[in-house]
Amino acid sequence: MERRDELAAFRIKIWDRYVTLRSQYGTRMPLSFEQFWYDFLARHMISDSGVEQVYEDFCNNWENQCVENVCDSSHR
Repeated sequence: MERRDELAAFRIKIWDRYVTLRSQYGTRMPLSFEQFWYDFLARHMISDSGVEQVYEDFCNNWENQCVENVCDSSHR
């Protein structure tokens, strides 16, 4: 699979994860989809890992950030 095709497939996966995070955390997921996508691309470009590993790490990182935002807002 060409790199462009591989990234197009991951854009769909990223969209799915983004929608899931937005539905679970609402405004605690502070990025638009475009920002989320470009953040993923930037991490992919600077990583030595494969795109699948970057995807997993990226999504786990954002999920953790959303959870932290929920915990922070519940302490206010």
